[in-house]
Amino acid sequence: MRNIVNRYVFWLAIFSWAGCIPKTDTPKTIVNKSLIDKEIQKIYNFMATSDTDSLCFYLRHKDPSFRYHSLLLLSSLRDKNTLDSITPLLSDPILDVRALAAYTIGQLGVEKGALKLLSAFRNKDTISVNNQFNANILEAIGKTGNLSMLKSLASVKTYRVTDTLLISGQIKAIYHFMLRNRTAPEGSITALNILKEKRHIPEIRLYAAHYFGRGKNTEVEKYGAALLAVLNSTTEPEIRLPLITAIGKSKDISVLNSLKALLSTSQDYRVKVNVIKALGNFPYDTVRMEVAAFLKDKNHQISVTASQFFLDNGIKEDLEFYRLQIQDSLFWKSKANLYGCLLKHAPVYTTKFKTAVSLEIKSLIEKSSNVYEKAQLVKALSLDPYNYLLLDQYINSNQAPVKVAAAEGYKNILTSPNFFKAFGYGYPKIKAQILESLAAMILKNDVGTLAAAAQILREPSLGWREWIKDPGFLKEALKKIKLPEGIEAYNELDETLHFLEGKDYVRKPVEKHQPVFWELLNNTTDSSSVAVKTNKGTFRIRLHKNLAPYAVSNLLNLIEKKYYQQKIIHRVEPNFVIQTGCPRGDGNGSLDFTIPSELSSGNYNTSGLVGMASAGNHTECSQWFVTHSSAPHLDGNYTIFGHITEGMEVVNGLDVGDKIIEIIFIK
Repeated sequence: MRNIVNRYVFWLAIFSWAGCIPKTDTPKTIVNKSLIDKEIQKIYNFMATSDTDSLCFYLRHKDPSFRYHSLLLLSSLRDKNTLDSITPLLSDPILDVRALAAYTIGQLGVEKGALKLLSAFRNKDTISVNNQFNANILEAIGKTGNLSMLKSLASVKTYRVTDTLLISGQIKAIYHFMLRNRTAPEGSITALNILKEKRHIPEIRLYAAHYFGRGKNTEVEKYGAALLAVLNSTTEPEIRLPLITAIGKSKDISVLNSLKALLSTSQDYRVKVNVIKALGNFPYDTVRMEVAAFLKDKNHQISVTASQFFLDNGIKEDLEFYRLQIQDSLFWKSKANLYGCLLKHAPVYTTKFKTAVSLEIKSLIEKSSNVYEKAQLVKALSLDPYNYLLLDQYINSNQAPVKVAAAEGYKNILTSPNFFKAFGYGYPKIKAQILESLAAMILKNDVGTLAAAAQILREPSLGWREWIKDPGFLKEALKKIKLPEGIEAYNELDETLHFLEGKDYVRKPVEKHQPVFWELLNNTTDSSSVAVKTNKGTFRIRLHKNLAPYAVSNLLNLIEKKYYQQKIIHRVEPNFVIQTGCPRGDGNGSLDFTIPSELSSGNYNTSGLVGMASAGNHTECSQWFVTHSSAPHLDGNYTIFGHITEGMEVVNGLDVGDKIIEIIFIK
């Protein structure tokens, strides 16, 4: 027995001694951002099933690469319940990891996360205060903080021009507060001062410009002259564009002539587009002739923008003027918009005139071989309330863009200021007839017209809750929608059902996605790209495989299947985006799968960025877009999976109805 005790004491001593020996394993300090590692690929597979529990498990892993990639995916999934699991990583020893933890907490949008971020801000750091971690904390507070935090953050005056990361975090925070409808004079003053300081890097000044260009309640009306001075001293086009928008919003008549001058002096078509839009903020008579000069511009984006100006701002006294502008040489969309002007701005009592115009539009629809021109002309018809019966003729079209345009046209009819004037006290009967048409569209289960009808039925100004006492037909229609192909229509209808029942709506999450095609992704390099050949030329996209493996591998899979051949450019928003990849050609189509959003810290801070189109996070499939200019309001909400390296002039020249001939993968 004594020998047994002695042996026990001996081995206990050995184990104790061994425990005192320093470990020979050196802790890893480098984050591997590549996706070649099989364990990292395993982590990414959890994204396909939104498995946040497994991702949170990897947050505690000793390898910082695993912690990093798990955070990257959690920043996309945005599950608010993961906040407590992420918070400890704000103290992670690896800068890349704790910086991403701050970004991810911002993505969750949880207000209590702001306090955790504030307490983690490092006034003293071994690297320096001006680092990506502190910058990300500031930006994340803009996504989570309250108005008091905005005022405090915006009032900081101690940052030097050389504190690039801190100032970047500060202005991005102010910008994100604005996107959440939280503004304060302190934020506007700081944004203006940043714009005035030319020593700041362009990206910092870009967000300050977009703060005024996109924001509401930013006191921009006080800063028209100051913003014009910044515009005149700035050469960076991406900063000039939102500044033009902001100057227009100021409505400062003293800057009007300077805006007009840009129309003749600028060689950038995007500047002209933004100026024309900005002129819509000024008295119509002071700008009409300058805008009219661009109706026949060879650049179709400029022409369409000019025609949209008259559609939005026209007057009845100019009906003959609009009529004279309609010529065969005019771009089809511009022509359709001018026909819309005739119907929208004509007094309700000019029935003979409007009937003649409507018949002319109908004739053009019958003659046209361009489905998108037909759709635009149908929209024009809907600008006269008397044409509500004409829309029924196009609802059953076998061309998706046409029938969706007809469905959307009912909203124009119902919300027209002339609706009551046209039908007087007989309007309830007309409204009831339109309701029958909307219900029929929903029951037919066409995703495009169903989505349009659903949106109309939750338009607050139309008071449908008093009309629809039994929304049972919506519930039946909801059951018939095939998922995931019909996810957009399903969400639209479900939201409308909740609205009519007076219930809060929470979008139904997609629980399972198509996985990453690792074999395809492993066949790419950091310089891999695709060449997109269109009927107007070719442009090339460099793929961001490590930031968006789901989107990139999905694109490559669809290219391999030749899916994109003959796909239409179905959407062109002047100086915003072009969009393609819809199987229906109207933007409402999808395939029998979804992929998750990949919302890394990439920013839409320039033109030529390629992103996934969606109907809400994690509903992406085959549609994608390219930006004409910076669009930071998309940051953190839309996947960026590539950027244009060649052929941006081709992208800028594409119109609705143009086609992709083929897409070729270049390893």
